Amino acid sequence: MTMQWHYRTAMVILAIAFCQQSASSADPANLSEDSLAQTEANKQVQANESVKSLEQPKDAPLKDLDDAVARNSQIPDAYLSRGTAHFNRQEFEAAIKDFDKTVELEPQNVKELDKAIFLNPACVDYYLSRGWVECKLSNHRQAISDYTEALQRDPDNLSALIRRGSMYFSDTEYGLAVKDLDRAISIDPKSERAYVYRGMSHGAMNEYELALKDFDQGIRINPDDVDLYIGRSTAFTYMKRYDDALTNLNFVIEHAPQDFSGYDARGWLYGFQAKYRLAIKDFDRSIQLAPEHNYAYIWRGRAYCNLGRYHLARKDIDRALALDPKDDEAYAARGFFFCKTNHYQSALKDLMFACSLNPKDSAVYDNLSDVFCRLKRYQEAYDAANKAINQYPQDSYGFLSRGEALLMMDKYENALADLNKSIELNPAISEAYCFRAKVYDKIGKKDLAADDRKSAKKIRLQTKHDQ
Repeated sequence: MTMQWHYRTAMVILAIAFCQQSASSADPANLSEDSLAQTEANKQVQANESVKSLEQPKDAPLKDLDDAVARNSQIPDAYLSRGTAHFNRQEFEAAIKDFDKTVELEPQNVKELDKAIFLNPACVDYYLSRGWVECKLSNHRQAISDYTEALQRDPDNLSALIRRGSMYFSDTEYGLAVKDLDRAISIDPKSERAYVYRGMSHGAMNEYELALKDFDQGIRINPDDVDLYIGRSTAFTYMKRYDDALTNLNFVIEHAPQDFSGYDARGWLYGFQAKYRLAIKDFDRSIQLAPEHNYAYIWRGRAYCNLGRYHLARKDIDRALALDPKDDEAYAARGFFFCKTNHYQSALKDLMFACSLNPKDSAVYDNLSDVFCRLKRYQEAYDAANKAINQYPQDSYGFLSRGEALLMMDKYENALADLNKSIELNPAISEAYCFRAKVYDKIGKKDLAADDRKSAKKIRLQTKHDQ
């Protein structure tokens, strides 16, 4: 059983990296106060002497902002300003309460306003602000709802389209993401953020050439944006252009040596190639730069698992769970750890919980299939692998897992077809050759079985050398 290094996680790494860069242009702290002053409602507010208390700097003490709210309890901007302050302090729950109140106080007579101010920029900003905080809290559906509200008021709002597209991507609704991002690019063909998220979405749908085109276009717009090179490296990886992928990531690290995301991405590439010791070195550096960032712990833990260094693996995975107790990938990694150490019931518990947190991750179903096979629950193993393949038709591990289950159910021809497909998708998985050798033994093709065992041995030796 080998830990899968899937496209979804590579894209999560990129999304985190890109959010670090784009936060300055997307969070509520950067809403234009000039735009808020454009509506008739805000003109009336500005005429009121009491609203002077809202004119606080972004880092104003919370006491001043509390006083502003007390004096202007029916004015949306009072809550917007205080919510922004809470957001800047990463007090997201408090920010949500203030943004909820902002939306609640949205003018109810907007339809009666003059057509020139019908598209109320303040109302749009209210929803964009709350949506961004919901995004930070991983409340994707609520964020999508808020961005939809913003778009109902301003259908061409570029920020709302890009952010909703990014949330659709996070929720694996890639077709909807592409639709929003197509619209965003038609409005602003130079929006590099739109190309990043559309490239990520194309990649998640196995459309790697289209993904590559988007990342290339983003780089033409801004050749200094290292995150675009991370995206391009991931597309190259799945196109099996490993040298090109590595060249892009070396460029990222050379130009942004203090950015942890470059080391995360290169560590992921090394893990994808089963070069686990090199992966660990990069994750070490990532953790030095960002010790509270849990993905490096998850993936270093997985690398340790594949090297049989289970004590260190468990330590890293537990650290990741302490940083984010709701991270599905952390539970999946711990499930993998339990499976590797033959604690199958514990593995099953963690993997089932990971599925409940994210039912759309094919890698978890691959691992579940492995555990069910170890427990001799072959029909359930087959069903889990089937879910993985349905979600990700290019999943070589899904076909491997289903082929193993079919072998154990004595369905040799079907098993052979799945194992052939697994090897076609990824010729470097030694287990696929081992199981296919067993199938060949069962159907009397001893020579082919011997050839497969030689291939499996050769791959294992090469993997050991690379590690």
